[in-house]
Amino acid sequence: MKIIGSKNNKDMYDNLLSGLIPDDIEVYIEPFGGLFGLYQIMAKKPPNAVYNDINPDLYNNVLNKYDNTNYHNVDYKEIIKMYDNENTFFYVDPPYLKNEHYYENHNFVKKENHEELAQILKNIKGRFLLSYQDRELMRELYSGYNFHKYTGKDMFHLPEIAITNY
Repeated sequence: MKIIGSKNNKDMYDNLLSGLIPDDIEVYIEPFGGLFGLYQIMAKKPPNAVYNDINPDLYNNVLNKYDNTNYHNVDYKEIIKMYDNENTFFYVDPPYLKNEHYYENHNFVKKENHEELAQILKNIKGRFLLSYQDRELMRELYSGYNFHKYTGKDMFHLPEIAITNY
């Protein structure tokens, strides 16, 4: 089993992502959702959080334990449009190119989806941190942004990058 993304990689959070999360965020948003990826392991939580791609029927027992949290099950573009402002921090962990089968509840399966996401993120008012496997396409799509690289401690942790617009 390959472990990709911070949802299953506390080492990556401790060694890379924790130092990249701004201290002054008011709203934390995961447009690609999942089961509380980065938010679940963040040391300091912002006052408000928004999750997308959450099926309340599957996760109802978990949803009730977080206050000041909104849950949606819509296209990620709607979440970005609804919540984008200067005080918003987007943690973006989309399905990785050629590893889409590791994710559920999405239709993000083509190179064009990644290109579209890059265009959307280039035009947001808020800040974003994008987790991704270190691939040439990501370096092309996000040239001009800040890249931070992490390689895990064992063969199950693939080289990843965090891309930020701050």
